[in-house]
Amino acid sequence: MESVRVSDTGTVGVRLRGVSSDRIYTTEAVAERVAQLTRQIQQLEAEKRHM
Repeated sequence: MESVRVSDTGTVGVRLRGVSSDRIYTTEAVAERVAQLTRQIQQLEAEKRHM
C-alpha cells in the first residue's frame, strides 16, 4: 500500500483529480552519488567564498 500527501496554499480552490506513482530502479550506487554531489557543493561553496 502506498500513500501520497498533498498540500496547497493560495486563495483559489484546487481539486486533485488523480495521482499516479511509479517505482524507479537505478543501478547507480546512491551513497557514492550523494558523496560526489556533496564534494561538488563544497567545491562550489569554496569558490564562492574566494570571489
